[in-house]
Amino acid sequence: MTHGTSRQRRVGDRGAASIEQAGITFLVAVLLGAAVASPATNIIGPNVAYALCRAFAALPGAGPDCAPPEAATEDRTKDYDNKCTVRQVNRGNSYGANVKVVTAEKGTSDQIKDNADGSSSVTLTEKGEAGVGLKAKKPKSGKDDDGKGGKSGDGTDGDGQGQDAVDVKGKAEVTVGTSLKYTYNFPEEYGGSEEAHAFLDDRRGGLKQYVQTAVPGAQTLDEGATRLKDGVGDLWNWGYHTVTGKEESAESRAARDRAKRMGQADSVSADLSLQGSAGLDITSGLIEGGAEISASVDGTVTAALTTDGPDKGSNSFTGTAKWDGKLDFTLGMPGDSQRQLADLPPFLNLSPGMGGTGSYTVDFDEHGNPISITFTTESRESLKGGLTPPAVKGVSGKARAQTGTATEEKRILDLTDPANRAAYDAFFITGGVTLPNGTVAKVAMPRPYNANSPESTQQWLTDALGLWGRTNEDAIIINSTYDIYGTDLSAQVKSEDGFAVGPVGVSWSDTETVRTLTGATIQDMRTGEPARALANCEG
Repeated sequence: MTHGTSRQRRVGDRGAASIEQAGITFLVAVLLGAAVASPATNIIGPNVAYALCRAFAALPGAGPDCAPPEAATEDRTKDYDNKCTVRQVNRGNSYGANVKVVTAEKGTSDQIKDNADGSSSVTLTEKGEAGVGLKAKKPKSGKDDDGKGGKSGDGTDGDGQGQDAVDVKGKAEVTVGTSLKYTYNFPEEYGGSEEAHAFLDDRRGGLKQYVQTAVPGAQTLDEGATRLKDGVGDLWNWGYHTVTGKEESAESRAARDRAKRMGQADSVSADLSLQGSAGLDITSGLIEGGAEISASVDGTVTAALTTDGPDKGSNSFTGTAKWDGKLDFTLGMPGDSQRQLADLPPFLNLSPGMGGTGSYTVDFDEHGNPISITFTTESRESLKGGLTPPAVKGVSGKARAQTGTATEEKRILDLTDPANRAAYDAFFITGGVTLPNGTVAKVAMPRPYNANSPESTQQWLTDALGLWGRTNEDAIIINSTYDIYGTDLSAQVKSEDGFAVGPVGVSWSDTETVRTLTGATIQDMRTGEPARALANCEG
């Protein structure tokens, strides 16, 4: 009996070992198969997990639900479908004054975004700038008939050599600017694009834009007056129903709440910027030419004023660096001496340009915790053309049309993921305030480093590359292309006096720029799947 029992046990052990070995062999094959099938190393993990899940699900008594890795892609990207901005209109109006080397400018601008999901948003901005600049003027080359430069009556220089006088001017300026922006959200259930355009016409239509440009603080006063009127209306409504004993219907209460929310800003942004520019202007006969390059950095704190509902505002901080370069040519037309037609001075303007923008935006939840960071890079090319009438007694102006293209990439990194958050905390520091009502005003800046310490610099670069590396592994990337067109009107009255002295006078400008989406794709780097077109985001 004993021998038989031992023998049976040994036979059973060998059978169990064979089953175990077969199971291990099976799992190893599954793992290898998943690894070989993975198109990129950063998605081996999801594929292996799915393969293991299915392997164990096949065992007796097991039945877990296994979601394929592709499901994660759909879950992470589908929320961005219909969310792209298909059309964006930026308008600006400003006036300025120049006294010697000091410049000052005040203006207003507005922006309206129409999104693919039927929603829209309107941003109203009031801005002010002040700066210092210098303008250097080189004496004209060439001689006129009295030996001082210029042309003689026969169209040649006074020395008979026919050399045109050349006028060269250089300029440089540094400007500090601030702005206050109010953003109003119009979800589809609030009327979307139609209500947004009606709201913009009411706030900035006709002469109202120029009135708000001329009156300091007019935009904030307008917002305050709106909220005061709504408060008085609520008090009156409460008193009426209290005195009469009539209960307001749910439909009436909802309509009042909707009208009030549509008229009040959902978020407010404060902006501080620093800009520098330098340029060179050359005038010679029938040709005026020039080149200019400018660069700016700014930071914008955005705090939500509406913390619930479909028009909920956002809490964020955005840091931006921007540069633009342009050439400027203004051409005249030669006359005809046989027909006694004089030369037309330079009047036809052509200005090609290009530029780029890099920015990051950190979004915060109602508790002030960073929930995502978005890195945005944009490159753009443009061409402006139109009329620049010759200056008459210091009065000049331009009327130009603009066309161009822009390409944009957004890398959206989820900071609720522990690895992403760790990389963010290693490179960024965050400070600010969080109010009990959910309004958050915070600033997120890269950590400082000691430029005199190679170790500090190396660590800073390592942390920066580490955070950027996370976008290559785990970000959602959206690439968009835009067509750009618009108008550019300006006028100025100035006089120039001496060397290294800036212009003295006043200026005015009015611009409108329209961006229309031509296409957009999205890709989830977590899975490594190829980019796909965003739904309803094709031009």
